[in-house]
Amino acid sequence: MISHRVEFFVSSLFRGVMFSPNASVSFNIDFQKTSRKLPAAKISCSGINIFSRCYQNLHDGIFRTIIVFVLLIRVGAPGPAFSANQPVEKTYVLDTVVVTARGRDSLVSATPGGVGAIGAEEIFYRHPPALADMAARIPGVSKANDSLWGADVNIRGLGRNRMIVLIDGCRINTGTDINAQFGLIDPMEVERVEVLKGPISALYGSGSIGGVVNIITRQTDFTEAPLWQGAASAAGATNPGGYGAYGNIAHTDAGQWVYASAGRRDYSSYEDGDGDRVHNSRFDDVSGKVQLSRQWNGQHRSRIQFQRYQANDVGIPGSGTANLPVNSDVTYPDLSRTLINVNHDMDFDAMRLTASRLNAYFQRIDRNVRIDRFTAGPIAEIRPEATHDTMGAVWRNHLEMGPHQLTAGIDVWNWEYEGTRTRRFADGRTVVDMPLADSSYLSAGVFAEDDWGVTEQVTVNAGLRIDHITAESEDLYKSIVPPGDLIRAGAKETDMSWNAHAGLTWQVISNWSMTLIAASSYRAPDLLDRFKYIYFSADSELYGNPDLDPERSVFVETGIHYRRSGLGASVNGFYNEVADMIADPSPSGGIRQLENIDKARIYGMEADCRWFLNMDWSIYGNLAFARGRDVENSRELAFVPPLNGLAGLRWDDGRRFWSSLEVEWAADQHRTPAGVESADAWAVINLAAGCRFAFAATRHDLVLRVDNLTDADYRTYLSTSRGFVLKEPGINAALIWMTAF
Repeated sequence: MISHRVEFFVSSLFRGVMFSPNASVSFNIDFQKTSRKLPAAKISCSGINIFSRCYQNLHDGIFRTIIVFVLLIRVGAPGPAFSANQPVEKTYVLDTVVVTARGRDSLVSATPGGVGAIGAEEIFYRHPPALADMAARIPGVSKANDSLWGADVNIRGLGRNRMIVLIDGCRINTGTDINAQFGLIDPMEVERVEVLKGPISALYGSGSIGGVVNIITRQTDFTEAPLWQGAASAAGATNPGGYGAYGNIAHTDAGQWVYASAGRRDYSSYEDGDGDRVHNSRFDDVSGKVQLSRQWNGQHRSRIQFQRYQANDVGIPGSGTANLPVNSDVTYPDLSRTLINVNHDMDFDAMRLTASRLNAYFQRIDRNVRIDRFTAGPIAEIRPEATHDTMGAVWRNHLEMGPHQLTAGIDVWNWEYEGTRTRRFADGRTVVDMPLADSSYLSAGVFAEDDWGVTEQVTVNAGLRIDHITAESEDLYKSIVPPGDLIRAGAKETDMSWNAHAGLTWQVISNWSMTLIAASSYRAPDLLDRFKYIYFSADSELYGNPDLDPERSVFVETGIHYRRSGLGASVNGFYNEVADMIADPSPSGGIRQLENIDKARIYGMEADCRWFLNMDWSIYGNLAFARGRDVENSRELAFVPPLNGLAGLRWDDGRRFWSSLEVEWAADQHRTPAGVESADAWAVINLAAGCRFAFAATRHDLVLRVDNLTDADYRTYLSTSRGFVLKEPGINAALIWMTAF
């Protein structure tokens, strides 16, 4: 048993802590090393009211809170309001804890497969226009840029519809030809982003070939005494020019809590490193959330939340994979997301069934697109409009049976699509058709995962999932107005699919651990793959194919992890082979339908490190490399990012001031198939400095940052464009402020 007395000043701005500015926090944490479970820990707090997941006894969730949001733990070090004569001992690099991989708290170094996380503190310090900018800081994750607002991510060479995106565990189902998934939430409402790099979990089903991204939003927890607390932030930037504002407020007591938040952002089109304005890259959005939770007794608690996001006049300068016209503007004049989510948690003592959670949700995404300002041609405007409704429920149970920790449950969700496309011609004619007939997609699956603690040093993880999928479409007509011919009769298709994995974690010696995982996963054809209809010209049309087979992945990954006082490092290598990839057999034209024609092979490695040189200085960095081959056609695979990474130096006095210098870079990418543009190497320098201070009963953080200090003119390989090169923003200065009361 190892015991440490840990004293530090908790930055409440990211977890909503409510405190006196002169208060200190004293944590007594006792933890025991084990390869299978999180450390057992106890906590006592004095001089502070904590608006967090904090109780008299520290359980796994609190240990997660400490590790994820206080990455720098100063053992015995004085905080801003601490006595200056307290001894300074050591700085510890603690392992990150995530919940997405296993459906419960698990250490990254004890989780077979690549896992990464970004916390609220880092999001606040960078104040990004989209969460993709933050996720791309995880090695192996790259930004795929169609627009500043709607940038997506690419995980080890796979993206768009080959990965699953969740908000609070609720699936986002929508079209991915033009990215939107990561733009559907204000980054300031996010508590953390967790990324599974590859099909390393049996919990998520179809689409996890590339990985899973879970966006976890902020919430509060119960307190022994009634308590009001809140936080607010504001930011202004020069490129893109604009502002963002956010605030939340909550009331908590021992039996219930209520939380509300709202955000507003308005940014103009940005300039690249040459000083040229990137046309139609602006965005404007508002968002809000209300949550209510009730503790019925010591074992049962419920939570309901309502989220609403609304964007207006979002410019899309890129093309995605949608073959958009190059001589026009593409804009989201109206885009929204609505989420209603209810979950119920049950905890059980002295039983094999230790916990059970039922999570039910309804999520609607309305996407209205305007394509106009054509420079030539017969069409004046195109207006695609679609509604994507997803209703789902996940019942997840945790059992402990001796050395086994079992997670098992049921996952059911239904995606319904309705949409039209209106084309207005220059001669006054109007044609209304459907790019996809009204359709639905039902997935019902059962899953089970087991962590088996073979010894104190060795843990085996195995998982299995089986899904039954039904996809159904109504009749598709050439046009609705005027009435047109039937193109394809309605269809109903069913699939039965499965995925499985087996992994190993081995505590080799003190401070060293190794992980290994092998998995087979799948992606069933979605609604667009099966039923879409795209009209390019009289002799070029692309149809979906109801008879497509699921894509199948075989995946292997191994890693080695090192943790000791002041230093943490990991190295991972992976291999992913995807068969029956769905693709357009003739992108150059003709009347054709999607087919299972491609086979891809992707392999690579990643490394990351953080080293605390002393109590004030630390260095950090990561590196990622991937190589992809289109085996079927004996050529390079498109959209595999080049060698890339980041390196940084940070100074933090632990009391009031901090600063950082960082370099982000990528090598050139000339290993591209015919017709795919290559990209040159690039590097940008980012500077940031911050100050923490207290005023009256409030705590404040002020950050000044300059991104792309040298005003580098560059594009990333994964950016898309329509008749021009879509470059990244040039130099940008931002001032960010946050307070909590």
